[in-house]
Amino acid sequence: MMKKQLIINADDFGIHEAVNLAVYRGFESGILTSTSIMAGGDAFSSAVRLSREMGNIGIGIHLTLVGTLATVLPAEEVPTLTWEKGVLCKDYLELILRDMKGLISLDDVYREWDAQIRKVLDAGISITHIDGHQHLHMWNKFFPIALALGKKYKIPCMRV
Repeated sequence: MMKKQLIINADDFGIHEAVNLAVYRGFESGILTSTSIMAGGDAFSSAVRLSREMGNIGIGIHLTLVGTLATVLPAEEVPTLTWEKGVLCKDYLELILRDMKGLISLDDVYREWDAQIRKVLDAGISITHIDGHQHLHMWNKFFPIALALGKKYKIPCMRV
């Protein structure tokens, strides 16, 4: 018989210090078993440092295309993802509307997400799963990109 396991995951690790502290406290208290890190978050470096103190916590990549965050690639390299001050758009609705108008390059999405994954791996983090900020990895045009990158980097799981 298969043993059941409950995974409690906290998204947005790396977005800012308050979230990092909450993730650390959640792990330390035994509540969290997993988190998802944002490579483009303002507190990414701090999240990487904290992750080393959290032993066996699972760390996934929280693929990001929204949230008025900076991109990992220079903004001019992914122009269809950045506008208004060179950051990612505010939320999923704005991005999806732009995509429905044909204004989002899937190549920009692929290259930005690829850079996000590489940044996390280069920081020495072993990625346990893929998920997406505001679940955009599940958008019908972006899902095949998330799958392809998961296969490329041999990431074993995806949260759907």
